[in-house]
Amino acid sequence: MPGTRILLINPPVSRPCEAPAGMARLAGRLREAGHQISLWDANLEGFLQTIGIEPASDDTWTRRAWRDRERHIRDLRSGEAFAHPDTYARVIGDLERLLSRHPASIQGWHIGLTDLTHERLQPVRSTDLARAAIEPETNPFYRWFRHVWGNRFAGLNFDLIGISLNYLDQALTASALAGALKTLTPKSRIVMGGGLITSWLSRPGFINPWSGIVERLIAGPGEEALVRLAEEHHHGQQALRSETNSFSLLSTYSGPSENPPGRTYDFFGLPLDQYLSPGITLPVSLSHGCFWHTCSFCPETAEGNRYQPVHDDIQLLQTLTQRHHQRLLHLLDNALSPRFLRQAAEQAIGAPWYGFARFEEPLDNLDFCRALRRHGCVMLQLGLESGDQSVLDDLHKGISLDRACRILDNLKLAGIGTYVYLLFGTPAEDEASARRTLDLVARHAETIDFLNLAIFNLPIGAGEASTLDTMPFSEGDLSLYVDFKHPKGWNRAHVRRFLDREFRRHPAITPIIKRDPPAFTSSHAPFFLP
Repeated sequence: MPGTRILLINPPVSRPCEAPAGMARLAGRLREAGHQISLWDANLEGFLQTIGIEPASDDTWTRRAWRDRERHIRDLRSGEAFAHPDTYARVIGDLERLLSRHPASIQGWHIGLTDLTHERLQPVRSTDLARAAIEPETNPFYRWFRHVWGNRFAGLNFDLIGISLNYLDQALTASALAGALKTLTPKSRIVMGGGLITSWLSRPGFINPWSGIVERLIAGPGEEALVRLAEEHHHGQQALRSETNSFSLLSTYSGPSENPPGRTYDFFGLPLDQYLSPGITLPVSLSHGCFWHTCSFCPETAEGNRYQPVHDDIQLLQTLTQRHHQRLLHLLDNALSPRFLRQAAEQAIGAPWYGFARFEEPLDNLDFCRALRRHGCVMLQLGLESGDQSVLDDLHKGISLDRACRILDNLKLAGIGTYVYLLFGTPAEDEASARRTLDLVARHAETIDFLNLAIFNLPIGAGEASTLDTMPFSEGDLSLYVDFKHPKGWNRAHVRRFLDREFRRHPAITPIIKRDPPAFTSSHAPFFLP
């Protein structure tokens, strides 16, 4: 007897440069359990459909962008767009121009390559999410969605439909899709999960904005939760029930099992050669959570997400590489473990790869870094956060600046690109600390390929927030952050002025800032490295 029929949907808008890893992970586990799985990356397809709609304005720039749109997409896939940063910037600028002139902009929508906003509706207001679900026809993707559903999915009678919601820019469209599906396929049970759902469910006082539409909200890695739901449905149990005033939270992974998160991946059904990157970029998670897990004010800590590693890391990656022959592996872990890095320095994965790592052993050994490069590592993303040791210590980052600078030198000598992340405006920082960060980055500019500059947001559930004078971050009841009065007077306005007038204008730092690929940032950065 066939298993449960399940459709997994990745809604617009997120970066359309690689397949959604979470869907592939869920599909692998569910197919392994004998269920019938269909995958729909509505984010990629929605972009390709949207870029083909004639724009609402007729100026010279928009006409040129409209004329060249198909060539731009081909050049992103072939790699021609990456031949020179100016060429790439023109391609991205033209595509963004077309999207910004979409007819939906007249109704207050702004569609970008990696974002979707509305001038009145806010994804952090539960009333706006509920309105988006009740009035799905107001969403700019609705007509296209109805067309695809009627031509591709209408007769398939899915038992379960899972919507993956990871980013705020997906939330309004995910709500509209859920509302439309409730009408189009009333017998299907709709569930929703993903990183944003996990964060919202950890927020005190969360109220389900999709009451009566979405019947289960899944926190954390969803593989075992969906398998249980599918099995219960398959065996005729009433696993899902509509609830008008509440929701049911299905906790998903409580400890070691035969199938820990991420062990099985199945990308079948996803158009791997259609994403906006040269060749195939394959995203894979080797763990959930962060093995360090002690940084103050970290959302992972505030939300109580435990670290859950996957065994046989290299073997999994080698299997996927042999199957898909991808050009690049994107490792999605919050931080690659030292154990994995040592494995990766000893044996080849079979494809170039990049991901996040911490400034710690064994990267402070030059020979090790060279071995890592020989076996495929092309770039590491590194969270330095601050160039002031006292700030790092107060934040419990576990980073030594002396070691971090030595690691940057090692990676440069080994030929591994570096994408360094800085965080300004933390409670431990003041203006003098920020200037120390500027001085350190300027001194080591030759070892840094790309920079990400962020201003600190205080997670609403952070235990340390009790020591600060806090206030609402926004009017939305689903906001994940609170604002605060900086204990040293180093508020957001001061931080922005410092970054705009001094940090970004420093002659050693400006070239690094300009190298960052617009829109796709770290996802496309490896393609600009030698």
